[in-house]
Amino acid sequence: MTETHQTFRSVGVIAVGLAALSVTSTSVDTLMHASGIVPVWFQPMAGALFFVANAYRALINVAGCCLIARLWRTLDGCDV
Repeated sequence: MTETHQTFRSVGVIAVGLAALSVTSTSVDTLMHASGIVPVWFQPMAGALFFVANAYRALINVAGCCLIARLWRTLDGCDV
């Protein structure tokens, strides 16, 4: 495998992970707004809701990092 091909695959893994994070986070935000757990977009939130929002976003980010690490291991010649 050429170095250029390996570089493109590495960039692809990072792009897939970031895309998964963006889609998941935005989807959960939309569901939280639609279900009424948090107020509609651009409206003030109570203090406790900031904790809830940060908690689920932190979990999504950890899952996204795990996805990137798992995909990275599939690359040939990459030691993690």
